[in-house]
Amino acid sequence: MYTGEWVSNLHRLTALWVTKCRKEGLHADGACLYLKVAPKYAPKPNGEKPRKLTGVTKSWVFRYGQRGKHVMGLGRYPDVSLKRAREKAAQCRMLRDSGVDPLSHKRDAKRRAIATRDKTFGLCATEFIDREKEGWTNSKSEHQWRRSLKNAADAFGTTPIKDITAEDVIEVIAPIWTKTPVTADKVHRPYLSSQ
Repeated sequence: MYTGEWVSNLHRLTALWVTKCRKEGLHADGACLYLKVAPKYAPKPNGEKPRKLTGVTKSWVFRYGQRGKHVMGLGRYPDVSLKRAREKAAQCRMLRDSGVDPLSHKRDAKRRAIATRDKTFGLCATEFIDREKEGWTNSKSEHQWRRSLKNAADAFGTTPIKDITAEDVIEVIAPIWTKTPVTADKVHRPYLSSQ
């Protein structure tokens, strides 16, 4: 690790300074973290020019790449404190250092969250079967899996997968477990693969 000037320039800002700052522009905290201070504007009514208000807005940005070419927002101040902004910037630096673009990673995570937000157990079960069926050697396996998971899908109904708890899964599996443990295991697997 380099212990020269870079480390001494880390954590330049203080919480009190961030609170009181009114000077517009980018203010470096070090290691790619900046406080962006901008003028406050009123919303645009019917395509008119926005009206400048008194005061400023503050937000945290992570600038990286050659000459800070890439800029990633980390949140508005005071919703995101100085301490939390530093934590987020450290996570971004770890991603960048491991060869992952932090902004692309953030966008991909958001897309995945949106894609899974409204998925039901039945949809996850169908996706699971379609993904895994190529590896099954028994021709009856797909039919058995579909029949096993249909009962669980009916029990969960249209409840989004994100709202199904471990207790809900146990409640559905418990009656099956003692009779046919193999079937209970089949019902449990798609839930685990969606988590």
